[in-house]
Amino acid sequence: MTEHTDSPDLRTTSKVDDHLQVALIKMVEEGVTVRFALSRIMAFAALQYVVNDGGDEAARVFREVAQNIEDGRLKHREKTRPVAN
Repeated sequence: MTEHTDSPDLRTTSKVDDHLQVALIKMVEEGVTVRFALSRIMAFAALQYVVNDGGDEAARVFREVAQNIEDGRLKHREKTRPVAN
């Protein structure tokens, strides 16, 4: 059985990022916008979080992500194009 963690090593984090990037690119290739594809990924993730950990924890995680964006932690990436790893 696989042990799950919220603190994976850099190699595992990179693999997860690669999987998400591939999924997003495939959705866009189906003809939807990045915004729509991202909203579907977020909705699916939220549903899984609610099922596994409850709505309060899901809301906390999404607030944390939103706060990171509002605090400018991703500002350096604005208007940059994603590059395949």
